[in-house]
Amino acid sequence: MTHTEIESLRTRAREEFEKGLWKESEATYAQLVGDGQCDENADLDTVRTMIDYSRLLYLKERKQECKELCIRIVDLLENSFPDEIELKIEAMLNLLDALSFYEGRDYSDRIIGEATDLARSRVNPEDRLLASVLCSAAAVALSHDDRERFSEAESLIDEAAEILALEPVTEGEEYANMLSARAICEQLKGNVEFAERCYQEALASLDNNPLSPVFSEACFGYATLRATDSKFAESIVFLEQQIKNKEMKIGYDHPILKRAVSALALTYSACGELDEAEIQAQRYNKMVEMMGNPGPELRIDCLRILVDILQQQSRFSEAQALLTRAYDIADTIKDEGVNVRLLMDLARLKLDLGLFPEAVNMYERALTITRRLKGPEHFETAMCLGLLGNAYFAVRDYERAESTIAESIELCGKQEEFFGSLLSADNYRYLGLVRLQQKKFDDAEEALLKALSVLSSTGMESTLHAAETQKNLGELYDARGDSATAKFHFERALDLAKDILGPNNFEIADYLLYLADIFRREDDYTEAEKLYKKALSILERTLGPGHPRTCTLLQRFGEIAIERSNFRDAESYFEQALMRLEQTLGTSHPDVGYTCYCLGATYHWLKEFTRAERYYRRALEIKEQQLGQEHKDLATIIEPLIEILYHLHREAEANSFQRRLNQLTSYDSQKADN
Repeated sequence: MTHTEIESLRTRAREEFEKGLWKESEATYAQLVGDGQCDENADLDTVRTMIDYSRLLYLKERKQECKELCIRIVDLLENSFPDEIELKIEAMLNLLDALSFYEGRDYSDRIIGEATDLARSRVNPEDRLLASVLCSAAAVALSHDDRERFSEAESLIDEAAEILALEPVTEGEEYANMLSARAICEQLKGNVEFAERCYQEALASLDNNPLSPVFSEACFGYATLRATDSKFAESIVFLEQQIKNKEMKIGYDHPILKRAVSALALTYSACGELDEAEIQAQRYNKMVEMMGNPGPELRIDCLRILVDILQQQSRFSEAQALLTRAYDIADTIKDEGVNVRLLMDLARLKLDLGLFPEAVNMYERALTITRRLKGPEHFETAMCLGLLGNAYFAVRDYERAESTIAESIELCGKQEEFFGSLLSADNYRYLGLVRLQQKKFDDAEEALLKALSVLSSTGMESTLHAAETQKNLGELYDARGDSATAKFHFERALDLAKDILGPNNFEIADYLLYLADIFRREDDYTEAEKLYKKALSILERTLGPGHPRTCTLLQRFGEIAIERSNFRDAESYFEQALMRLEQTLGTSHPDVGYTCYCLGATYHWLKEFTRAERYYRRALEIKEQQLGQEHKDLATIIEPLIEILYHLHREAEANSFQRRLNQLTSYDSQKADN
């Protein structure tokens, strides 16, 4: 190619990038850069083009290709242009961006150390480039999750801020990068309001840099911050405005918006606005696909967000199909860090589907991998332990649930104070629930009150975490028979949730149910039914009539009908719930098993013993799949089944089940006779 042709291609590649035509831009850059065979003849313009190309590959999250290209650039500069220090620094920073979080930290430390030394060695080092290097060095320090490195990161950011103040620099990518790094540090310390201001100022400083990738990163960081204190409504308004402003400058579907749009999808999902969350998630997916050959981790991220939304909507078959696609993609990159996240996603799906033993196995595998990758005391190890403890809780293995959650709590104390405290609060709440299920009321109360205390100490007493804990305290006092105190906590939880989510969010129905249950146990059926109907209206409108939560509420109406001896009404409610649950969850989910048990009890009361037996047996089969053949909780189904069999004059079967019941409950009939 002639010099004129090369310059024309370079101009075209940059214009295509700016217009968001990244598929076309990549093809043009690839034509210019080639496969490296002619690197020894490359001029500085070619090097600059290679750097631009590496940036495009990074934004497409094709990290391995970006890494290889950056190494080529650094080698070329060292061999042919040793005096081009600034270009080498730029290439090294691109290389750092391309390194996987799970790659050797020593390599990242070496690269950023060399880049910092080069930046300081220049004739006039006190400039924007050094500030950028220092912020990158701070990011590397923070990635170590080490308290000493955290202090180092703060010092590096302070130095970068001082350099930018000298010129002074109050806008642009370097300034926004420094503020975003500052926001992360403040967020880790729990200074949420200060961190929020840093993100807002960072985004404002990018008004004249519409194509800076810092925009999306700051939007994502802001959304994560607002999720911490449950300020979802504020986050949605802010993100929508930021995206709208950017759209006016670069267009609706420009790929530079992708992470900001994904942050908006996640925020909508977190606050239960699932229809809008799906719209934004699909938009995110469309942007990624339009880029042309996006990186595998980026494609997986799109799928993971959609899976989370579909699970909340109980569209489990669709969620399973997307997760399978994600695993197929993950197999192409062989990144254990990516795979462990997918493994935990799949484990959560298995929990939702009632496949508890499979979920336990997957969380155990995820914990093993995370311990090996991150170390036994890492924050993510603590998170895995907490999730595994909940999986043990689901299979009623209370001893392992308690010990695993307690281990997670111990690790939380070794993390950065703010996020360690938030995880610790969640773990104390889970521990309280495990103890409550075992009727260890004093221990459960201690754990739940500790959770509230931790939240209060971090300024998170008005969050969904706190609302859930208040609700759990209501369950505790209800189980103790203290309905007045239970009502207080349920009402407190309901008020908190309404303040955060609004009065018509589907999560509000859950809080209404617990309060209604109290009135029902006090025989105040008028008030109970009023609250149940309000909750049912919310669920049918937001999640639909076939959602498991809606079906669970139908069961409440069936239970009321039984308590009033209106058994045919109860039969109708339970049959509706069973039909809908089977359509959504399949035929072997624990919720289906519970509804079968309710139908068995209804027919038991109606003295329709053959039908009662059928539903009791089905409930027992599902419970056995969930908990195994020897779990003592099976007794709640076996006991009425024995009575049914005696009514049907099938004494031999009844006696066989009686022997099994005795084994499950360690019942000693001779001692009882004495």
